[in-house]
Amino acid sequence: MRILVYSALSLPLIGAFAMFAVGIVVIYRASRVLNLAHGAMAMVPAYVAYTLAETMHLPIVPTVVVGLAAGAALGLVVERVFVRGLRHLSVTAQTVGTVAVLFLLISVAAKVWGSAPRRAATVFPAGHVSVGAGQLSFGAIGLFAVAVVLAAAMLALFQYTDLGLAMRGAAANRRAAALMGVNPDRVTALAWAIGGALAAVSGILLASITTLTPYDLPLQTLPAFVAALLGGIESLSGALWASAIVGLLLGLVPAASGVPVIGSLAGQTGGPELTLTLVAMVVMYMRGQRFSVAAQERGGLTGEARPSSRKRRSPALRAVLLILAVAWVWLPGVSYSVLANASLAITYAIVGISLVLLTGWVGQISLGHAALVGIGAFGTGVLARSFGLSFPFNLPVAALLAGLAAVALGAVALRVRGLYLAVATLIFSWMADHFLFRSSWFVGTGGSSTIPNTVFGTKGGFPNFDLSSRRVIYYFGLAILSIAVLGAANLRSSKTGRAFFAVRGSETAAASLGVDVMRYKLLAFAISGALAGAAGNLAMIDQRTVVPDDFRFTVSLLYLGIAVVGGLTSVGGVVVAAAVFAALREVFFRVDALSGYLEVVQATLLVAAILFEAHRGTLRGALAAPARRVSDWARGLPPTRAVAGAAEAAEEWIGRATEPLRQGLAAGRGRVLGVVRQLLGSAPSALDGKDDELERLVDGEDAGMAAVARLDHPLPTGRGERGVMLEGRDITVRFGGLTAVSGASLEVCQGEIVGLIGPNGAGKTTLFNALCGLNQPAEGSAWLLGRDVSGVPVHERAKMGLARTFQVLQLFGDLSVRDNLLVATHLHNSTGVLRHAVATDVAIRAEHTAHRRVADILDLLDLHGIADRPVAGLPFGTLRLVELGRAIVTGAPVVLLDEPASGLDSAETERFATLLRDLRDRTGVSMLLIEHDVAMVTGVSDYIYVLNMGELIAEGTPDLIRRDPRVVAAYLGNSAPAGETVGARG
Repeated sequence: MRILVYSALSLPLIGAFAMFAVGIVVIYRASRVLNLAHGAMAMVPAYVAYTLAETMHLPIVPTVVVGLAAGAALGLVVERVFVRGLRHLSVTAQTVGTVAVLFLLISVAAKVWGSAPRRAATVFPAGHVSVGAGQLSFGAIGLFAVAVVLAAAMLALFQYTDLGLAMRGAAANRRAAALMGVNPDRVTALAWAIGGALAAVSGILLASITTLTPYDLPLQTLPAFVAALLGGIESLSGALWASAIVGLLLGLVPAASGVPVIGSLAGQTGGPELTLTLVAMVVMYMRGQRFSVAAQERGGLTGEARPSSRKRRSPALRAVLLILAVAWVWLPGVSYSVLANASLAITYAIVGISLVLLTGWVGQISLGHAALVGIGAFGTGVLARSFGLSFPFNLPVAALLAGLAAVALGAVALRVRGLYLAVATLIFSWMADHFLFRSSWFVGTGGSSTIPNTVFGTKGGFPNFDLSSRRVIYYFGLAILSIAVLGAANLRSSKTGRAFFAVRGSETAAASLGVDVMRYKLLAFAISGALAGAAGNLAMIDQRTVVPDDFRFTVSLLYLGIAVVGGLTSVGGVVVAAAVFAALREVFFRVDALSGYLEVVQATLLVAAILFEAHRGTLRGALAAPARRVSDWARGLPPTRAVAGAAEAAEEWIGRATEPLRQGLAAGRGRVLGVVRQLLGSAPSALDGKDDELERLVDGEDAGMAAVARLDHPLPTGRGERGVMLEGRDITVRFGGLTAVSGASLEVCQGEIVGLIGPNGAGKTTLFNALCGLNQPAEGSAWLLGRDVSGVPVHERAKMGLARTFQVLQLFGDLSVRDNLLVATHLHNSTGVLRHAVATDVAIRAEHTAHRRVADILDLLDLHGIADRPVAGLPFGTLRLVELGRAIVTGAPVVLLDEPASGLDSAETERFATLLRDLRDRTGVSMLLIEHDVAMVTGVSDYIYVLNMGELIAEGTPDLIRRDPRVVAAYLGNSAPAGETVGARG
């Protein structure tokens, strides 16, 4: 009976979540964008209705109508400005755009209507129905009834109308929809208007039975996101039954208060939020995919990533910047608030660097970093109060706590990324705000955490630092920020940094080059979380008292805004952005007229940065010519020439004046690195007399990779006399009830080029993926170098000596040609992340070896002239060559080539075929080749397999294949003449 009562009382939750989830699904089905601003789009119309009813005293019907119109209009604006405006960048950019809308609407609502709870006008008559010991108001019942009606209407719209079909078609393939006479922009805008109206009615009805606040109502959509994901994100019916499950789950948590163990958790503040968060993480992990093949689109907000070609500033400039950073705090007139905001800028910068690493470099969108900072801050309080561990000794422990929390959150990232991960991190932040930061065992009593003032060192001795001094706090923070900046800069140009960028670009391609995608995702979360925890530690040491509101979810949006304004991939840019955001606090603190507008301006900066990125090319083109004319004119003016000459003289003087300081810093750095190297076991003395071992380490001989060099001895001429390098035995691959490959067996022997041909849809790429590990065969096995690798992950097969190219190019579009090839040296470099962060001698020598290896391949393929250009925008034939070069750099003895000549003209195809033969003759590498150019594949292959409708129908030498009647009937159409040129198409 108790369960039935709580289930009945859950009806308003079910109704609200169902309306929210239906709106989310409608927008997603029409535009493939997960609208994270949906809650804010519900909140603003609710405030509009509140204003009309309470201030202007309008009747409830026109009030609701105007509110619905406001929601629809808001949906149209968001679609036009952020969805359509960012479509040319990426879906990730569109998602970040909706985050910016969320931040802006919340900040504007808080300024206009205030943050105090308000009671909205009731839509349905007053009164209630008793349910057990509880009550169910007419408003709650009406909300549920409206949800049922609207859900049925949306189901009918998408299922039975041409408009619904057009919306689905426009989302699936905009070009095809346009060819069928559908205007994709118009139907997408209409879907957003409908979604905005659904959000509006949800917000108005929900506000009428609860309270209305700008920070709480937008978060009411989070359970609806869980329901939408649980139901399949594109299924309206799935969203409805999932909303029922989520609503019942939250409603029944209080009913479990009497259950042993579980009851104590369910009865705590935030118990329902914790329960839903755990369910959401499990759902997303189960529904996620092992890999996400990134589409070949520009990174958009992540910009151009150039990890290995970092431009170094002059030593004189770096010395001047360091002197200014240290000395400015002693200038006369520097106030207490300026010092406080300087320390805040350092905190912002450290969190910004953590987001640069996670979101900018690895592509994992995080909206929960405020929670990680809060874990570091409140964890510091527990360490200081309960264990007597003071600063700086509690700093690494606080960083560890936040790092572990980030790793736990990152476990979800092993299966999801992008849109879904953004939801996961937002839900995590919601849980932390409602449960973790309200728990007395973690926060302390009274709702706040306080630590006593700390004096580091012995009074009257050295060191002796009073942490109540703002200058002391600033210097400690500056030291930690410097370590973070140097460590991130070193990582950016290392094997670890390249692996991060590769994971962001294409997880499948990264794994095929030996990058353990799971490991590097977790590593990124761990480092990012630890940096956020360190920032939280500094915030606690600086303020000595923190409260949960310091880390609510809008603070996460602020942190993301700092990272985006700073460039998202730039460490230096995010440091500057952090200083700008902290300076805004100082300005708004001192100017009374600006009071209350700080959050609005911060949100506006995020919006402006996103829109600038969206229209950067247009703005750059429009301003380039006028700016060039002004620059040329100004450069010729005598004052400009005088200033330029004075600047050059000043820089030369600064270089001479700071030479002793720079030498001292270099010597100190050398001593520090010597200590670190000893701790890492790589002190120079440990390397004396061990050059051979070092070369083995950096050349990756332990990975069993073959170097690109000429064969020491000729291979046997007979196929049976050569060793089998790659073998598929009776491989069958099924997708649901469809059998894509059935009982296929093939062999690739040493030094062979083996062709795999067949008509489109024959299953060639599916068989390739089964051999590489991207598909798991239902039957049969794959063997590599005599070992059964059927259950071996993709990156482990790459480590054993298997490389590949892809039918659809999987280059890392924002990286340069050189960087793409450098990623392929991953398995030849056994150094780890600690050596990369500190830049030890072993790591530096490994980098030099990797660059030499890549330089050889650039010479071989004649790519030196474009080595430092991003691959995005290069000719298609060149891109095919770069992808082949990347496979060669791995040194793998077996290379799989999936239609490497597709898109090439006859001359390019002939050169490509010659290159393949030359590589085989030089290195003895074995190749398995899929190609539709019949003349090319028969011209370069030593042996050919023919696949048709998932079954092998023939195998043999090229001459036998040309004459085989089954092959002629199924694929060739007629017997190819023996003298057919390579460039001819089959």
